Amino acid sequence: LALGYSGVLYGFAPKLFATDSLFNSPMYRACGLYSDEFLQYYNDQNLVQHDFTVKSILSNCMDELDWNDAKHRQKLTCKEKNVLDISRHYGLKNGISLPLMNNANGFAGISVCSDQERPEFETLNEKALPVLRQYSQVFNGHIWAHHRTQLGRLSSEVVLSKLSPVEMELLRHLPSGEMLKVIYSKMNKTPGYGDNILGRLRDKMGGVSTNRLIYYASLLVANEYI
Repeated sequence: LALGYSGVLYGFAPKLFATDSLFNSPMYRACGLYSDEFLQYYNDQNLVQHDFTVKSILSNCMDELDWNDAKHRQKLTCKEKNVLDISRHYGLKNGISLPLMNNANGFAGISVCSDQERPEFETLNEKALPVLRQYSQVFNGHIWAHHRTQLGRLSSEVVLSKLSPVEMELLRHLPSGEMLKVIYSKMNKTPGYGDNILGRLRDKMGGVSTNRLIYYASLLVANEYI
């Protein structure tokens, strides 16, 4: 904020959980214009699914994205434009997003916003954006060098908080290598009911296959997240 922007948001997603399920509850830290009310609405309405800045980094694009740049807006869908309109409603008139990382560790980026009109925002960027680029890279490097384990645990907690107790129980059993009917029996569930639990669990983890779900469960157990 010392650079003159009105709000700052840092978002991240460790690679382990970079699935559709994670982005139902994006991990971020924010201040300034990024009010609790805006972030709650963003989360409740699952706007991340139509946030073109998030889609961009997930498609391996590392270009800076000016939210209201004409060439970007022409390519946006109605739902993507609606996310920007909602942001303006909450006072985020202009903004720019800087992808910071897309590698084996995961995804990360920073967004800054302003309540200024377009001419003033462009003037601010001319002065502050070069410094912001440097600060952002240093900050992201520090975060991932010193807090990688905590980030992974925090992200896993967000995903796991969506699961019911019986879904968590099944998730813990999956890495055992036992047949599903044996696992269901240990859980005192019929095969039909067990398959229903499995289906819900696959959906919540991003619509993955059973084999992929077992892989995720194994990683969760190996990292002592469950």
